[in-house]
Amino acid sequence: MLGMMEESNLNIHTFVHVSKTAYAACIFLRSESDMGSVTVQLLQARLRIAPTKTITIPRLELMATVIGARLFSSMKQALKLPYIKTYFWTDSSTVLTWITRREQWSVFVTNRISEIRKLTTSEDWLHISTDQNPADILSRGCGPKQLQKCKWWQGPAWLQNPKKQWPKSAVNIDEKKVEIEKRKSVIFANNTELESISLRLARRFSRFSKMIRVMVRVLRFQPKAKDLRKYTELKNEELLNAQKIIFRVVQKECYSNEETRNNLRGLQVFEDEEGILRLKSRLTNEK
Repeated sequence: MLGMMEESNLNIHTFVHVSKTAYAACIFLRSESDMGSVTVQLLQARLRIAPTKTITIPRLELMATVIGARLFSSMKQALKLPYIKTYFWTDSSTVLTWITRREQWSVFVTNRISEIRKLTTSEDWLHISTDQNPADILSRGCGPKQLQKCKWWQGPAWLQNPKKQWPKSAVNIDEKKVEIEKRKSVIFANNTELESISLRLARRFSRFSKMIRVMVRVLRFQPKAKDLRKYTELKNEELLNAQKIIFRVVQKECYSNEETRNNLRGLQVFEDEEGILRLKSRLTNEK
């Protein structure tokens, strides 16, 4: 059938949704004939049980979005169509905001948003109310009678309508949920004190991992890091920040004069935007 249909008459709809116990994604193929008749078919669906450890609903919704993006990517390759119009639907305004806003998010959000943007186009993500989202019943589950009655595999009833009649749901953004995943940067007010502490740690501890963890504890006692003190576990962004500080200070100590910098001659060394010396490799020039 796909070979006989014009690609302009085909489009793929990916839906994602979460419940307290699971998160899910499903994909439907919508085809419209030249006579105007519409056929909607279920292509694939995927369900995963929510992690046993505590995780916020927005993060769980983001995980469902990643599953939807992966599912779509695999289906697009299977269909072997060079171009097909795609739509992605979610009832999470928080996830939509993370996808569209170009800001510095937490490591958890950044890694998943990067994958979503790689597999999909951010402009194709749309908001839909829960009651019109077919992935809702997939994440919550239902009995055989209910499934047969609603004929879930045929897709939502509104997909039978022309595009102009598709639902347009208002996006109400909860800025508190969005902002909570913003990357927190810890800054020392006294750079001289920072360099002194970093060097003492580098000379005291032989294990790099322990050195970094101690540095994180030190950073938490800075005035701008009050909110981080309540956490018992060290956050990934804190560990990364501490690691960069140690690298920067030790490099400054080791390559502070012309004689030591001569040791770098012949190497493709450059300073990145955070003041850390890095070495270009052959992989950098690979295309």
